[in-house]
Amino acid sequence: MITILSSSDCLAQFTPPDIVWNKSHGDFNYEAGYDFIIDSQNNSIYLSGIDGDIIAGGGDRDATLDQIDYTTGDFIQNITSLGGSYVDGFNMVFKQPNGDFILVGSVRSKDGDVVGHNNTYFDPSNGWFQDGWVVRINAQGNIIWQLCVGTGYFDSISDAIITSDGNLMISGLTQGSAGNINNPDNTVNAFLMKIDLNGNIINHNVFYCDDVLGIIQEDLFSALTEDNQGNIYALGNSNSTGPCNGNISPPTDGKEIFLIKTDSNLNILAQNRFGGSNVDNADDIEFKNGRLYVGGHSRSTDFDFDNPAVPIWTNSNGLAYRTFVMEIDLNLNLLTNTIIPDEVSTKYDLWLSDLDVLVNGHKIFCGTTNDGPFNMGFIGLLDNTNQLLWFDKFGPNFLEDPNNTTQFFEINVANDYSVVVSGRNQIKTPGLTSTGDILYNNGDYDAWLIKFAPLVLCTPPQPPISIGDHVECEQNPLQALIATAAVGPNEVVVWYDAPIAGNIIPSPTLNSIGSVTYYAEALDTITGCVSLTRTPVTLEILAAPAPPV
Repeated sequence: MITILSSSDCLAQFTPPDIVWNKSHGDFNYEAGYDFIIDSQNNSIYLSGIDGDIIAGGGDRDATLDQIDYTTGDFIQNITSLGGSYVDGFNMVFKQPNGDFILVGSVRSKDGDVVGHNNTYFDPSNGWFQDGWVVRINAQGNIIWQLCVGTGYFDSISDAIITSDGNLMISGLTQGSAGNINNPDNTVNAFLMKIDLNGNIINHNVFYCDDVLGIIQEDLFSALTEDNQGNIYALGNSNSTGPCNGNISPPTDGKEIFLIKTDSNLNILAQNRFGGSNVDNADDIEFKNGRLYVGGHSRSTDFDFDNPAVPIWTNSNGLAYRTFVMEIDLNLNLLTNTIIPDEVSTKYDLWLSDLDVLVNGHKIFCGTTNDGPFNMGFIGLLDNTNQLLWFDKFGPNFLEDPNNTTQFFEINVANDYSVVVSGRNQIKTPGLTSTGDILYNNGDYDAWLIKFAPLVLCTPPQPPISIGDHVECEQNPLQALIATAAVGPNEVVVWYDAPIAGNIIPSPTLNSIGSVTYYAEALDTITGCVSLTRTPVTLEILAAPAPPV
């Protein structure tokens, strides 16, 4: 989910912010906090997940929505717990202007609160095969409508957004041939579905390879976003090898990350593949500042992940996963790929789960690392030049209770620039008070929330002022033109060969017939902040006419 800040400030934070509060919520069963929204008007955090402080559904694990005090982190109330006899959960939450909530997740139950489950396959250990689940409730937690999304086999929803036309767009995977998803080849395929806010399906599309060789393929979407023109960008993973008869193109060089651009009616406008020859995973995508930001983790070291400057480590599982953040233009061309160095995690795996892009192009992200015998949560911050400003890990004291693990799932930045992250923690000793980052656990997994102090901010410099384009006729001997631009006090000009990303040009000159355009960026030498845009300056030398005959 993207966090839109109300100012054009930039960040100048080089150490992680302090923890304001650190809370575990749950009972002696399994709980997790998957997604949340910050409601500053009500001084509340609304946390969606599995189970909660009140178990109301009476089943195995129920889908829940809890209200948390934003100032203290204390539990206020369980707004709703819905489900049946098996595992049901919410991993996304949206609050409507009238106080209603739209909750998105998955469901395995066919009884209790669940109506309309599409599946006909039953697993005695886990319940009915999974459907996606969309539920609208009022402020009191009562169901207004619900929609089970599936084909009769196994289906899941990975992400959801409220689109600019006022509808709900969901993405995920489908595997089956019945229900309310038209899956053409009955294998694991990616899908998009648009639903109005009254629970009616408007349209959907399935994205598949349909391998002509009859090889079983798996294509799925993990995240989606929308640009300012109403186009949809769906990010996912594919192990389709092709050749394909379906509507997605086969991968080349083993690249497993695929990105599809559609219009608002889900017609394909463009598609592309990214990655390397090893395992690549796409986790989140955001639209901001006229481009796309993609976060994930990868074991590849070639093609799009070929960066000799970043160390490559191995662990007991082989090549270590490295977190990455890509910048991609709206034609789906790769602009930059920043690989988070493995040594910040002591050479263990880094699995990104959520990426938020601030208005100034800084990227804050969270995830999980297996730094030690069990997992720990991590957060990090990249500036708008993709420099890693800070990175830190959070978890228990393994010496006090070695049988534990922690994960971060979602990160958001509030209007006051405080950072909140959600996840789950586990301590096998109920009621243990730890000297680590988990101060208290109620037993097994608890939903976990941490609030950090506001990010330190500074004001970005204004873009440089061009002294003017330079156009001259050829001289003898041939002259050299130099691009110039003016900046404010304590600022310097940094020249690039492109308006976005690109390469630094130490000497922006022209000493041959033709023209060239350089782009000036202002850099504040005290704060390290850069201007949000670059100023173009064009140099041109016109060829002299031939001498008279």
